[in-house]
Amino acid sequence: MKQIIKDFHRDRDSVISLMDFDKTILEFPIRQLESLLPHFQEHQLNKAIAKTQRSLDILRGIRSNESTKLAYKTIYNQCVVLLVSYFAATLEDIFKHCIVVALKHDMLPALRKEEISLQIGDFRRVADDPLGSAADFIVEHHGISFQDMGSVRRNCLKFLHYEPQRTEDVNDIICGQAARHIVVHSGGVINNKFLRQISDAIPRKLKPNMPQSGEIEFAPEEIVHLAASMERYLEQLSRGLAQYDK
Repeated sequence: MKQIIKDFHRDRDSVISLMDFDKTILEFPIRQLESLLPHFQEHQLNKAIAKTQRSLDILRGIRSNESTKLAYKTIYNQCVVLLVSYFAATLEDIFKHCIVVALKHDMLPALRKEEISLQIGDFRRVADDPLGSAADFIVEHHGISFQDMGSVRRNCLKFLHYEPQRTEDVNDIICGQAARHIVVHSGGVINNKFLRQISDAIPRKLKPNMPQSGEIEFAPEEIVHLAASMERYLEQLSRGLAQYDK
C-alpha cells in the first residue's frame, strides 16, 4: 500500500508542476531583465530603464492579465480534473490490493461466497492472475465508483470491514470530485446537480462559499489544498486497512 500512495505523491507532483509550468518559462527572461536594470540605472539610461521595467511588469503580471486569464483558468481547472482522476485510481488500487491480500490469506471468509458472472473470454484473464481478476470482477460487478466518496465508504465497509471516517478532508474531496464532473461535462458551469452534490459537504475549506451560478474557477492554492486533503485521507485509509498491508 505504501508504494501505491507513493505513486499518488508522484502524480500529485506532476499536477503541481503543470500548474506552475509558466514559472520555468518566465524565470529566465525575468532574471535577464533584472540583471540589466542596475547597469541602466548606473548610467542613467532612463528610456532603457522605463522599457525594461515595463517588460518586467508585463512578465510578472501575465497570470492576472485579462488576455491570458482564460488560459490559466482552463489549466487550473484541468489540474483539478487530473488530481481527482489520480486520486480515484489510487483508491481503486488500494481497494483491489486489499481484496487480493484478503483472498490470498483467507482473511474475509464471506468473500468466498461472493458470486460473480463470467464470460468465456474472461477465463484466460482469470488463469493469468486469478486473485487480481477476482478483485477486478468485484469492482466491475458491483459498479464501484472511486470518484464517489459515498461509494468508497460503503464498499470499504462491505468488503473490507473498515468504514472511513467522514472528515472535513472528505468534504473537500467531495467538492473536488463534483467540480471535476462539471468541468469535464459542463464546461465548468455551475448547475443545480452540482450544488446538490456539495450541499452536505460541510464543513469544508475548499470553496466554502460556492456561488449559485456562473463558472467554477480554481486558484493554485485551492488545488494544493485539495491535494493535501487527498494525501491526509489516503494516510488515514492506509492506517485503517493496515491489516491488509502484507
